[in-house]
Amino acid sequence: MESLRVRAAMMALALVAHAAAGAADLVVYTALETDQLKQYSASCRRAHPDIFLKFVRDSNGGITARLLAEKAKPRADLVLGVAATSMEHFKAEGMLVPYVPRGFEQLDRRLSDAATPPSWVGMNAFTAVICYNRELGAKQNVPAPSRWEDLLRPAYKGQVAMSDPTTSGTAFLSVTSWLQVHGDTGGWRFMDQLNANIQRYTYSGSRPCILAAEGKVVAGISFDARGIDLKAGGAPIDLIFPPREVGWDIEAAGIVKGSPRLEAAKRVMDWVASREASEAYARNYPIVAHKAVKPRHPQVPADLDKRLAGHDFAWSARHRTAILTEWKKRYGAKSGE
Repeated sequence: MESLRVRAAMMALALVAHAAAGAADLVVYTALETDQLKQYSASCRRAHPDIFLKFVRDSNGGITARLLAEKAKPRADLVLGVAATSMEHFKAEGMLVPYVPRGFEQLDRRLSDAATPPSWVGMNAFTAVICYNRELGAKQNVPAPSRWEDLLRPAYKGQVAMSDPTTSGTAFLSVTSWLQVHGDTGGWRFMDQLNANIQRYTYSGSRPCILAAEGKVVAGISFDARGIDLKAGGAPIDLIFPPREVGWDIEAAGIVKGSPRLEAAKRVMDWVASREASEAYARNYPIVAHKAVKPRHPQVPADLDKRLAGHDFAWSARHRTAILTEWKKRYGAKSGE
């Protein structure tokens, strides 16, 4: 009985100490992959052991829709690992708290909100990639692509998978980059031709590369981190980064306006901008925010940053609804897991 009382007293003291130290449970809305969440939360806990992150995970489109629906009564404290195009939308709606995190001057300024103070802070860039199954390609006599236009060839009919931009940030970055590079008429013409060869549009940005790795399609338009992971795991795929016009976006973080745990949220943003955090991002991505961290991924061309398409994130945010409505009208019949 005495030991139980002692144990109860110790637990009570621990709870008091926990509260006194400013400990907090933060609700974090995220579109990060599950394996990434484990890595990043462990890194954040090392920096701030008194802060506990409660993740609500969905696709980028799902998280975006959820935050917009909750604008009047926000439930999240932070947004983490959501595309910059969505963050620009939240910024325009006045949903984010501007904040300059500690160490912000050490970050690549191109990867964060251009305003001072920034409403959102970039973690890393993520790019489009073609995951090509070389074994299935040889069997089906479908040559490896080297550029986006190669996917329009008759040999690729029914052999390409892509994600749905209404749910996937990966697809949205590809769609918006094609529209910005080729213009409205040229961009939709390209996607009309590509659609003729698409087997299916998936809800997840990872899924097209997984389908290619599994031999369900010859080529999957996906994003770099998933391709890097699958290839490193032995999948018979090659990662094709076109020599130009590679679509890209930024995984970013920001504080949700109205959070009652503002000080704790700012401390997490300090971690987001830290070198340690960028070292965690670098395990998955070839381009990260902290200028001192140089990721090395042998599957990725050294000049990837020079292959990126121009991307006006504010333009993508302003036209998001119109783009997705048009895309769904044209191609939505092929969407599904």
